[in-house]
Amino acid sequence: MPEATSSEQWFYEEKGQRQVANEQQIVALIRSGKLTYGSLIWKKGLDNWIVSAP
Repeated sequence: MPEATSSEQWFYEEKGQRQVANEQQIVALIRSGKLTYGSLIWKKGLDNWIVSAP
């Protein structure tokens, strides 16, 4: 996945590696099923990683 270009970067884990994406890419990953309920995501300003929910 290309590096996120928006000012708001999200991070997620894929195969044990942390990846970066912008909000639109996160939405696309959820819609495609690559990120599912239970996948952890995080962005600056959050205290902890949160569970993605479609």
